[in-house]
Amino acid sequence: MKAVTLIVLTLSCLRMGRPNPVPQDSIPNQCDLQPVEDSNKFSAISQVHFAFRGCHGRVTNQEVYVLDVNSGVQILELEVSREASEEDVSGKRPVLIVNTEAYPLISGSATNLPIDFYFPKSVRFLLPAWNVSTFQVTANEELFDWAKNKYGEVSFFAELKNVSKVILRLEKSKAGPYSCDVQDNFNTVNTLHVEQENTDIKSCTYEVSPPNSKVVRNAYVVEVAQPPAGLKTIEITVNGPTESCDQTPLLLLKSDPSYTWNIKTAVDIAVQASSSYNLAGITRPRDLIDDTVDGIVKRAVNQSSDTLTWIRASSATSVTLSVSCVHKPTAPPVTTKEECSLGKKWQATCTDKHLVITAEQDSQCSSIEPQQMRFQGTSCVAEKAGNSFVLFSSNGNCGTMQAGELLFNMLEIISEQHETHTVMCSIPTIQIKLSQAPDFNSNTTTLRPGQPIQVQTSVDRTEDNPANTLLLMKCSLLVEEKELTLKEEKGPVLGKSTMSWTLSAALSLGLENEVTGRLTCDFCLANHNVLNCPEYGRMQKSLNVTISPAKHNQGLAMGAVLGITFGAFVIGALLIGALWYLCTHTRSSVKMQPVPTLTGGSESSSTNHSIDSTQSTPCSTSSRA
Repeated sequence: MKAVTLIVLTLSCLRMGRPNPVPQDSIPNQCDLQPVEDSNKFSAISQVHFAFRGCHGRVTNQEVYVLDVNSGVQILELEVSREASEEDVSGKRPVLIVNTEAYPLISGSATNLPIDFYFPKSVRFLLPAWNVSTFQVTANEELFDWAKNKYGEVSFFAELKNVSKVILRLEKSKAGPYSCDVQDNFNTVNTLHVEQENTDIKSCTYEVSPPNSKVVRNAYVVEVAQPPAGLKTIEITVNGPTESCDQTPLLLLKSDPSYTWNIKTAVDIAVQASSSYNLAGITRPRDLIDDTVDGIVKRAVNQSSDTLTWIRASSATSVTLSVSCVHKPTAPPVTTKEECSLGKKWQATCTDKHLVITAEQDSQCSSIEPQQMRFQGTSCVAEKAGNSFVLFSSNGNCGTMQAGELLFNMLEIISEQHETHTVMCSIPTIQIKLSQAPDFNSNTTTLRPGQPIQVQTSVDRTEDNPANTLLLMKCSLLVEEKELTLKEEKGPVLGKSTMSWTLSAALSLGLENEVTGRLTCDFCLANHNVLNCPEYGRMQKSLNVTISPAKHNQGLAMGAVLGITFGAFVIGALLIGALWYLCTHTRSSVKMQPVPTLTGGSESSSTNHSIDSTQSTPCSTSSRA
């Protein structure tokens, strides 16, 4: 079979207009592996542990971690961990200072860690689950110096560029210098890893089928030479055409047998791998036993492949590639204005009123015009916004229509190859809960002045289109032309399919009559600047509320009755005491006086009577006979 394969490759070399095939034992070298320029075809994310500048010192006081991050993305994901053995017995919380223009998003279990977190005043923080503060470094002051002046010492510092995710492990340095002395190209191993686009990814394509072959199957080899240390899974995402291929593309995965490939695909593909792999939720053992170059080429030829594309990444945690039904390599085309494509990478987002399509402009197509992108059959064309084209319309205009919770339209891209695409997008869902209890056990739409108000608002989020997720701008309560802005206390909290915020305010209004108000929360699509959100990226949700003053009591309440009764009792007791005092101090004594003896007129008896008496006083009377 080896001889047959060599003959096939030799004949392939003689085919006019095709790249020269190569010997089977050195394909990656002789098929002229070239850096991948179109990241939409092939891309890889790598994990690295080097900082542009950095240091790690052995602190004697409080741990202070400083990250100066040029992310190059809108949302910077932070994954922070800390071993229980690393907790400071002194009770001082670690300090994490992050300088970035992106929105910091905390992931994993880091939200439960006791951390004092600082981020720039100019950036909106997405998940304030820690003790959060803002800072502002002056133009002539470096972040490292600012942190050192504030805390006395810095335990860890890293300056990073072009990263999308930072994995930081909080741990004290047990070796090395006692002071954090900044060095260029600093090795952050064991403390910090970052994920960034791997620029060291190369590919080549050549034909392996004999001349005049009718084979219409393409084979793709994805090789990860050295996955990062400690990594056990390599993620791979496969994109492809919407139509079914006559024969499904073949995917051959090459890596160290100790790793597992986790495959996510929206197209029908055949897979073989030199290690175990997970496809459609089922883990399968390795089935590419001979993973040498010669063995892989044999497998591709034996399975009726027409072309073989070899993709090699030096190191990667995840790989994304696009497969095709038929690929006939030709001489590289000359890029012209007409041949430039606006449809290589676009995404659709929407609110309840607008459908928005954003397309990245090819760097080789600087002369292309936004008018080449429009809604089909209309004069609604795109606008240029930075390095992108933005095409939007309100519901009911430019052919945009609504069906249930979907907005849809037809995108037309005018180029040498005329393209049309059906575009649809789900309208985000917003919910608002209002309560005057912090636990939200009893929701209400009736408020009373003098009591705090709690608002919880949430939006749906989808992992397949994160740009269509809404971010909260503000919530406010409008009452009698007075606007009360609510303070954001917590959020967003990431649920399984939602993102929620909790806000509060003190409702201190002097009202005599019941009035109505309107609670409104404003949101912005995640792929726009929240601080300067365009109208077509905005969405809001409102809730009518009633503000009712305290009720006036009718009659006397029980407390008033008890108060009056007690007062009457006290007054009565005082009056009785006063009378008794007067009686005891104004009593008069009457002297004893003799009473004449009366002689009766009877001869048989005579009785002498003597009577002593005292006269009555106004207070008391006594007698004796």
